[in-house]
Amino acid sequence: MIRHSCPSTLRVSMCCLCVLLASSACAPGGPSRFALTSDDGGDYLDPELRAAVEQLQSDVGASPTDETTIAVRARVLADWADAYALAGGEVGLEGPRVRLRATVPPSGPAARRASADLDRLVREFTLRDEPGDYRQSDPLLEPLVEMMSMHGSFEWFMRAYLSRGHQVGLIAASDDHLSHPGYSAPNRSSLAQRGGLAAVLAPERSRDAIFDAMKTRRTYATTGDRIILDMRVNGTTMGQRAPFAERREVTGRVIGTAPIESIVLYKNDEVLWQRDYLVDVGAGSTQELLLSFHSDATPYHVGDAPRGWRHWRGTLTVEGARLDAVAGTDFVNPTTQLLSHDGNTARFATNTRGDTSSLRLTLSSVQPGAVITLDFEEAMETGSGPPSDRVHQLISAGQARLLLRDLRDGRLEQPMPIEGYADGVVLRRIVTDGP
Repeated sequence: MIRHSCPSTLRVSMCCLCVLLASSACAPGGPSRFALTSDDGGDYLDPELRAAVEQLQSDVGASPTDETTIAVRARVLADWADAYALAGGEVGLEGPRVRLRATVPPSGPAARRASADLDRLVREFTLRDEPGDYRQSDPLLEPLVEMMSMHGSFEWFMRAYLSRGHQVGLIAASDDHLSHPGYSAPNRSSLAQRGGLAAVLAPERSRDAIFDAMKTRRTYATTGDRIILDMRVNGTTMGQRAPFAERREVTGRVIGTAPIESIVLYKNDEVLWQRDYLVDVGAGSTQELLLSFHSDATPYHVGDAPRGWRHWRGTLTVEGARLDAVAGTDFVNPTTQLLSHDGNTARFATNTRGDTSSLRLTLSSVQPGAVITLDFEEAMETGSGPPSDRVHQLISAGQARLLLRDLRDGRLEQPMPIEGYADGVVLRRIVTDGP
């Protein structure tokens, strides 16, 4: 039985509900990270540079950099940063600065500052190069897992933890390193979407209360909207363990920012129940449509970094109807997203990494043979923390034709796969308001 109580103008995202419902029914496990290496030539570092990087990591771990070692170590770090950037990772100004230190080694007090900075960068690049190990989790050290940020949406990561019996809470964040808690404005091709938020259920706004709530997993994640969510299983709150019972009642209360789009309930990593509140099964001469692009971010090889951003760029053309309006529902990045409308044609560019990005279309004078044609341009995947075993791929140009008469129960999906990934486009006829 599912019961939900919420005002008529609210929305809860699928991942937000999935996360909290799933996270309340798991059990503990223990921690670690592992280095990424590849024997098949897919590593973004060539074997010689990989060996030099591993030696650098070992040297920095054994003894801090000083005036006698900074030049040699800076050369290796600069080569590492160059390779990381060429693979699509975000380096910024760190690479050129490190190269300068390798070319003109500092001395005296400047050397001490530069040496400490170099050791910090080695540790930071090491962390970028090593995804979290969801196979192990220490519940005392790792009560929470970040599943969404400006780097992408990684629901697969959360589900990997839960499916292995780990009891963890979920959070989201910006992760842009710019010290703007609760605010993020994407303008790059790596940190390409609006940041998420970590919600904490605490009795008061004090440091101790908030940290106590995080340690006991009384948290949830949103993709940026300030949603209030309270989900319970047999009265047990999110993140807590409930006594065994044959009958389980899931109840919830949501206060959000728009009508509910959908609710999906998972059990043991399988969909137990779902409902789409947005779809309109009726068809008329005027229709509201939601066109959503989606791509999978799960690593191609276990232990590798997540797959990067898939870029969707091209032209949308409507035949057999009039395109009155088109709007992006999540277009906030001026670097990777654009949208223009001219008559029955629209130019678009957006990107997805484990989530969806959507266009809302308003059509009038819809004829029985109406069709939406998408012509996609060739595009390269991007993203920081690039995979080692499967480097960013160049995705070929393609086309998708979506006939409105093919909508079934208000929905039509067009697969746009590449090797190992079931990406695609979903067209839905939608209601203009909802629960």
